[in-house]
Amino acid sequence: MLFLAEIIMTYEDGREQVIGTGPKWEASYGNVTASSIYDGEIFDARIRQKRWWPAEQLSLPVKGLRARKNPPVRIKERLSPVAVLHTPAGETVLDFGQEVTGWVEFPSTLASGQWLRLRFGEILQDGCFFNENYRTARAEFLYCSDGSERTGINKLFSNVLWSQRDNFLDVPTDCPQRDERMGWTGDAQIFSGTASFNMDCQAFYDKFMTDLWLEQKAAHGAVPTVVPLPKYMTCKDQYGNNTYGVSPWSDAAVIIPWNLYLHYGDLYMLERHYKAMKAWTDYITDVDRKNGNRHLWTTGFHYGDWLALDNRENLDSPFGATDVCFVASAYYYIDASVTGLAAEALGYKADEAYYKALAKEIKKAFTDKYYGQDRILADTQTGLSIALVLKLYPEGMREYVAERLVEKLHRNNDHLETGFVGTYFLLPALTLAGAGELAYTVLLHEDYPSWLYAVRMGSTTIWERWNSVGEDGKLQDRHMNSLNHYAYGSVMEWLYRYGAGISPTYAGAGFREFDLNPTPDRRLGFLNAA
Repeated sequence: MLFLAEIIMTYEDGREQVIGTGPKWEASYGNVTASSIYDGEIFDARIRQKRWWPAEQLSLPVKGLRARKNPPVRIKERLSPVAVLHTPAGETVLDFGQEVTGWVEFPSTLASGQWLRLRFGEILQDGCFFNENYRTARAEFLYCSDGSERTGINKLFSNVLWSQRDNFLDVPTDCPQRDERMGWTGDAQIFSGTASFNMDCQAFYDKFMTDLWLEQKAAHGAVPTVVPLPKYMTCKDQYGNNTYGVSPWSDAAVIIPWNLYLHYGDLYMLERHYKAMKAWTDYITDVDRKNGNRHLWTTGFHYGDWLALDNRENLDSPFGATDVCFVASAYYYIDASVTGLAAEALGYKADEAYYKALAKEIKKAFTDKYYGQDRILADTQTGLSIALVLKLYPEGMREYVAERLVEKLHRNNDHLETGFVGTYFLLPALTLAGAGELAYTVLLHEDYPSWLYAVRMGSTTIWERWNSVGEDGKLQDRHMNSLNHYAYGSVMEWLYRYGAGISPTYAGAGFREFDLNPTPDRRLGFLNAA
């Protein structure tokens, strides 16, 4: 196959730029495995471009080349079937009511590996399909599904919305059904970005942050893991864990107000909750000062990457393999950075300078502790994802961290093994690493562990665990296993920000201005975020 092309771009100032085919172009195979004007087409959606080859540049005579004279081939009209017929032969016939030159578009709900065959004809004979008058032309379309069409994503989105509705009953609960139903702050902060994209949550979170401040003020800046905090959890929760000053749960004091400001642009509300942001960041700083002033958060109890799948030493443990102090210190960096931005927005110059300087000190201490020569101590999907998104790596190591994350995914058959925290950062990290196609691959898996595994198993809400229900339909854990837990639904924020490419900005908070940079994927078919 020979290909010769060029794109001529004319800018508003009159400049022209020409992008033409050349030695830097690459080629690969696609999903169309056969195509003929007479016989039709075979399309295998399961094929992924795993490899690209340099295109070979040939020297051919170009004398006599002319621009095409025929007008472009365009879609002129779209038709829908006027009737669906079931013939005596057991065939299903779509009657479009008009002979037409074109093709059929359809949504697919087929499982991976299932085939669909469309044959085309002009007339029924004896009430049955007929196209023998086409002679040797087969005139058919064969389609093999990869099981990841947009119907699964639509259902996932519906499940996220239902979990949000079910858990937003006055308090952002972790689950609405079992003997818990409490406002766990970790779940709330992780999901607050997605929630704010989905619905107008300003008044709802305003009330929650008011409750949080009452608890925090009484604890001298420490934030509990549950708001409001039940009396029986004053010191320890039901599992014996500390209930105050626990990362990344208590970081809700900073993250939720900031997400509210980004999405709604209300400076008055940001100012009302700034005291909680500042008090929480100062609390961590005070704890650090009492423990050596290392600009890290390396003491106390923390949940870390809760319910991750990568703890090989104890597969039954809800704690992931990522060092909990790595996660806590990364959130300390978030807290200082965001509090500095909030101070800037509110015009508090002294606070702005202090917290931004603190963030720089945390980043330096973080990279000194967790990085060596071509290595990262938190060498997990979660650790690498956090580092990429927050840019918590030494100068010159970005490419290594990105390559290492992609390698981690490939070693796990392109499947995630992240928990509540890592899942939030994973797909943004892959996109920022230039591995957007891999991010969609992770999203669109239908086997365990994946978001669409639950969809395939008939879920109508988001599960607490990746395998809350097994392939046999049985609950995998009857002690801590909710079928309505929204934390993993935080993936929808990635679809808004990176898939649709709509991101609120600090400079134009409340979507007065926003970044628009979509990263679509053919496997979705289309993505409508309007």
